[in-house]
Amino acid sequence: MKAILFLAGGTLAVLIFLFAVKKFIATPENIFFFSLSSEKSLSELSDAIANRLSKEGMKVKTVGKSEEHVRLLSCEPAKVRNILIKAPFFSLLLPCEIILESGKSETTVSSVKEAFLIGYYSDKLKEEEIRSLINQFHKLRVIMAEAVK
Repeated sequence: MKAILFLAGGTLAVLIFLFAVKKFIATPENIFFFSLSSEKSLSELSDAIANRLSKEGMKVKTVGKSEEHVRLLSCEPAKVRNILIKAPFFSLLLPCEIILESGKSETTVSSVKEAFLIGYYSDKLKEEEIRSLINQFHKLRVIMAEAVK
């Protein structure tokens, strides 16, 4: 009887753990997007990111703006031209778009994660092209993190 209760309890614990991971840790937002939250206002955070991107020599364009969100585009297509020729789908997913959303008590800034994308297309890309993409995503994340502070 103790063995059956132990087995049932262990199974229940595993199911609860899997539910928690799926519900709170491995959400599509966590898997596919890099997001940070800040107590700064939407306009303050948007301006901080745009200014930092400009200082890094990246062009910035606001393509959507409302009271609840701001969409910024910041691409360096010259650096990834060869990559886009080999894998045109990347043009949709490069670290170009940054989404800022205003919540009740905080503002969230998000961009796409590259790990799955690069892994999927790694057979089409050269090592230096992969490094270039990784560096661009890293640069964008650093800028986002600095703006959130």
